[in-house]
Amino acid sequence: AKEAETELADLLERAVTEFAPIADPASLARILARQARRAKADLPERFDAVAGLLNDYRVALGLSFDLDTEKGAEFFRSSLIQTAYYGLFAGWTLWQRAQDGTAFQWAQMDNYLKIPFLGKLFYEFKHPDRLAELRLGEHLDRAAATLGRVDRGTFFARFAYSTLQATAGGDERPTAALTYFYEPFLEAFDPDLRKELGVWYTPPEIVRYQVRKVDQLLRRELGCARGFADPRVVVLDPCCGTAAYLLEVARCIAEDLRARGDEAMLAAELMEALSTRVIGFEILTAPFVVAQLQLY
Repeated sequence: AKEAETELADLLERAVTEFAPIADPASLARILARQARRAKADLPERFDAVAGLLNDYRVALGLSFDLDTEKGAEFFRSSLIQTAYYGLFAGWTLWQRAQDGTAFQWAQMDNYLKIPFLGKLFYEFKHPDRLAELRLGEHLDRAAATLGRVDRGTFFARFAYSTLQATAGGDERPTAALTYFYEPFLEAFDPDLRKELGVWYTPPEIVRYQVRKVDQLLRRELGCARGFADPRVVVLDPCCGTAAYLLEVARCIAEDLRARGDEAMLAAELMEALSTRVIGFEILTAPFVVAQLQLY
């Protein structure tokens, strides 16, 4: 039976990776997705004690869940676990970039996830009542231990191309890892959902080419001499995922400002552009949250 084959493959992969170093991004995505499926299966049938999380989703993301229906409850369970695990991975990459000498702990993720929703989500997870209700503590501990086995030098070296995109000499590999990671994670976590909603990873070379080509067309043929930095240009990505295209647009705007000698005004002008005329929509909560985090 196909289901038995899948279970056997999962068992074998768990046996050989449970304590082994991890260097390949796709392998890490599969391992975390397998753990996430177990965490989802361990969630309670009802969420009466964590109703506040529903309000957090509504306020921060404009999402509401009808937990009285099977479909609504399933979507919330999937969204919660995806956001938890992808948020954990995001926090780990930002912890790696910070190089602040601290040990990695999921309970400290709110120190690195600097958008209110994600920080509050992990703060909620730490609450003893929430841990007991959601039964997530053991699962997050296992995921954190998995991330602790990653050979970070080799892992992030896989994203070396993105250093070509650095706008101020910084290390952009953590950003590239966040952009890449969701598609293989969802493929392993819920392949039907990934196929249904068309979640596909776009290589950074293609993103860069397409965005830069549009920037040139704006300058040469549409009378916008500053390209994406022209305040008349509105950018809309109707399925932004983890914000690969919007991030490249932001880099174009920043480069124009620097080229014009507006370094002192860069932060203010970039914030103005991103908050008024660079717009992204995304139906899945985990990449939408990470898109906000990356743009922040």
